[in-house]
Amino acid sequence: MANGWRDRARRCHSRHEPAGGLGANTALHDAAMLAEKLGAAAAKGTPVVAAVAEYEAQMRDFAREAIQQSNDGAALLFGAVAA
Repeated sequence: MANGWRDRARRCHSRHEPAGGLGANTALHDAAMLAEKLGAAAAKGTPVVAAVAEYEAQMRDFAREAIQQSNDGAALLFGAVAA
């Protein structure tokens, strides 16, 4: 687990199509959410692992919506997109 989140933090980038700027917006949202969760854990003295688990769960929900929006935008720009 620890190596997984550290690795993701080092490669903080997004894999979304450029439609609507979602890649950059998702990367910024990702970084802000992770910083918020880690900062809250440090302030409260709670385990970092729990903070990262909460971040990952919330980010998965956000990412699903961002991917759908990106696909919808790409479909408008370029035609149908394979799911």
